[in-house]
Amino acid sequence: MKKIILGIIIGAVLTISLQYAWNYYQYLTYKDDANLFEIAKYDLENKLKGARVLDVVIGPNSKATVNYVYDKLYDVDITYEKDGKIKKITAQYGISKGTWIVPNNTDFEILDNKAKMIYEKTKDKI
Repeated sequence: MKKIILGIIIGAVLTISLQYAWNYYQYLTYKDDANLFEIAKYDLENKLKGARVLDVVIGPNSKATVNYVYDKLYDVDITYEKDGKIKKITAQYGISKGTWIVPNNTDFEILDNKAKMIYEKTKDKI
C-alpha cells in the first residue's frame, strides 16, 4: 500500500514538474510575439493623439525593406479609431539584440494619412 501511494505522489510531482517546464519553454519561445501586442497598442495610442486601438494582428517574418539591422521583423496590422473614422495601417516592428525598434511619430503620421479607411461614423441628425 505504501508503494502505491509513493508511486502516485512521485507520478504527480513528475507530471507537474514536466508541465511547468513545458510552459516555461513555450513562454521563452513566444514571449516577443506576446509582448508585441501591448507594445503596438501603447505605441500607436501615444504617438497618434486621439487614436484608440481596436485590433492588433501580427504577421511574422516581414519581407519589408527597412533602414536598420534587425534579428526579427514583424508586419503589424493595427486597426484604430481616430476622429470618428476607423482605419487600418501596417507598421513594421523589429527586434535587435533584445531591443524593440518601433516606428517614430513621423512614420505614424504618414501611415495615418495613407491609411485604408474601413468605416466612417456619421452623426444622426435629429
